[in-house]
Amino acid sequence: MNVNEVLMAPGRSNEPDPVRTLADALSTLQRNSGRPLRSLEPEIHVSDSSLSRYLRGHSVPPWDVVRALCVALKADPVEYRARWEAANAIQSRAVQEKPDVAPSRKASRTEWRWAATGGGVGAVLGSLVTLAVIPAPTSGESDPAGPLPITTSGRIFVSRATGACLDHSMEGGLRTFPCNGMSYQRWTVRPFGEGTYRISNHATGACLDRGATGLRSAECAETASQQWMVTVSDAAAEVRRADDDECLHDDEVGLRLIACDGGSRKQRWG
Repeated sequence: MNVNEVLMAPGRSNEPDPVRTLADALSTLQRNSGRPLRSLEPEIHVSDSSLSRYLRGHSVPPWDVVRALCVALKADPVEYRARWEAANAIQSRAVQEKPDVAPSRKASRTEWRWAATGGGVGAVLGSLVTLAVIPAPTSGESDPAGPLPITTSGRIFVSRATGACLDHSMEGGLRTFPCNGMSYQRWTVRPFGEGTYRISNHATGACLDRGATGLRSAECAETASQQWMVTVSDAAAEVRRADDDECLHDDEVGLRLIACDGGSRKQRWG
């Protein structure tokens, strides 16, 4: 039973929704401050996609998050404590009333190798975000060039040329951006038929798309413009359009699609 089911249980229909009350109060505080959610990330240490879920009432944030948000927005956390306690009690009740389910089988372990990145990524950030997006071969196998062998969510694409990460947000659009470990830089790569893949952003849900004027983000759809070939070689990947000879390219000019050049660092992603 989830939070909403608890609130809709018999005998509760006329009671105020504590989760919604807290979410509305925090959302009003954020709107009145004029600060976008993404600007709050460095102070609160929570991604704006998570903050957005909290402010929409999809879940109850931990008290530390509420307190940090209040401090960042120049509000007194004490004024929000009672609302949080009421909402948290509802969430705790939902967890307690959740029926037992049979345990699922443990997912098979996948080995990952660490990918070297290009210059421009600091040592501390490098240790956080350069976990390779390329699965290691099984014992006894070589590492020849080939299509992506498995799919996974949360891949990070780091340009071998610039050290920047493939990034998408509502504010910044599709771009490469200094690697920061946020969900804007994590991508889900799923099979799309005939050896191709669709690549969607973890935070925004948008897909890589080839529009009339070039590379863009778009709502995910069953369309050829979102079909990509992802080929792995030497612990890095080439991302190529499925129906032409254009590759995902990053250099000092920026992120774009241009003719594939045979695997230069500007078209290699760790």
